[in-house]
Amino acid sequence: MSSTSGGALPGTAVQFSAVAYDSLGEAIPGARIAWATQDTFTATVDAHGLVTGKHPGEVVIFASADTIRGGTGFVVLEPVASATLQGVRAAVTPGAAFRLPLALRSAVGDSLTTRFRSLVWSSSDPSVAQVDTGGSIATVAPGLTTVAVTAAAEGVTASVDLQVDKLQYVTAQEGGGFICGLTTGKRAYCWGNGYEGIQPDGIELIETSPWPVNTDVLFDSLSVGQSQVCALTSAGASYCWGVNNYGALGDGITENRLTPALVAGGHSFGTIAVGRDYACGLKSDGAAWCWGWNEWGNLGTGDREPALIPRAAAAGIQLRTISLSPDVQSGGPHTCGMSTEGEAYCWGANEWGQLASYPRTQIVESATLVQSPVRLVDVRSGGQHGCGLTSDGTALCWGDNAGSALGDRQLDFPNIDSIPAPVPGAPAFVQIRTTLYRTCGLTGAGAVYCWGDVFGKVPVRIPVPQPLARVDVASHRFCGMSVQQVAWCWTSATVTPIRVDGQ
Repeated sequence: MSSTSGGALPGTAVQFSAVAYDSLGEAIPGARIAWATQDTFTATVDAHGLVTGKHPGEVVIFASADTIRGGTGFVVLEPVASATLQGVRAAVTPGAAFRLPLALRSAVGDSLTTRFRSLVWSSSDPSVAQVDTGGSIATVAPGLTTVAVTAAAEGVTASVDLQVDKLQYVTAQEGGGFICGLTTGKRAYCWGNGYEGIQPDGIELIETSPWPVNTDVLFDSLSVGQSQVCALTSAGASYCWGVNNYGALGDGITENRLTPALVAGGHSFGTIAVGRDYACGLKSDGAAWCWGWNEWGNLGTGDREPALIPRAAAAGIQLRTISLSPDVQSGGPHTCGMSTEGEAYCWGANEWGQLASYPRTQIVESATLVQSPVRLVDVRSGGQHGCGLTSDGTALCWGDNAGSALGDRQLDFPNIDSIPAPVPGAPAFVQIRTTLYRTCGLTGAGAVYCWGDVFGKVPVRIPVPQPLARVDVASHRFCGMSVQQVAWCWTSATVTPIRVDGQ
């Protein structure tokens, strides 16, 4: 049995057809087909297989030839009285592909299915975005278009405006297989792992491209970790989203979420930083509050208990910067920060000497001074090593030298050095960033040099096409913002930096 449609409105007809087959699977020529309906109240069928809908509901239509009988379902549809098409909360970049949620309702407000309905999709400007017959939208170029859908039989239409734009970032950072960026318009966009398929607002992403995070909250700053993202508003309110292992989102529970959640406690932070399953915020007076994973004392709360909400950290030391381990491979993370008095402190895992403290105990649960032979003006925590800068821009590193993370240095087994020492061949830097086995530094001229692991043991200049104003690191990949406000990311010295999507 077959039909021109699996459903129809009351008062409309659909033609059915049927073929009878013998026991060998051969069509029986000239077989006379008799038609019947399971329920004449829902639908009727005439002697020629023309089915007419009567009242909304589901019914089975039967066809028989002698002793052979078959049946198939048919739906009499409730008429559409209203339609709502959900829009996108912010501009979408060219090259995006997605479907918008469509809600159809009856005259009494019941939700209706889109199955078997004749829906006509359109875009007022196909040069901006195109829509196929199934409602899949593909953005083409910057501009404004109206996407509309009409229930053809009832003449009911819903439409939304769609803005397509290239983005201008103030920062872009890559986590564990995903990237998030903050635009000059204070909107957060993310894409990659976790940002695929059906989103929290019901929009279905067909292709991976920068997508506005599911919130209308505007942010002033953003930090990306291995699996989490946190951001601050202009008032200092903190929001986090992503994987919520150990309470890494700070909202008091351990439920993963793609919609930003307000961090508990009502704290106002001026700085926020995210590491591997934990995060910290600094208040205007330098007080540190941390939450999430704490197995290695990396929260600096004096114990190793995980925190589902922010807890006072760093032994009350006032900090002007804070840096968290973006990723670890063996052991746990550590945390470092510069005090308002100009002292460098670290705490957490120390099995590789990454805290640069004496004596070298495996775990330090409270802030401890970095024992550097030269005074530091900045300090950063990598995965299993740490680095800092002196006032003249000299880069010093310490801890685990696996992958030549400390530069071109020959160390005895077990290849660690808990004493900060200069990185051979490194130029003077104004900024330094570290992650697992890798470090990058930014010169005053905007050139970036990296070493360790895939970069090699000697600092090598990364061929970014434009001078950089800043460098960020979230997991294994470094990203930077050029002085022209273009975001670039790179993974090694042999791979040309990639211009971040959406620009």
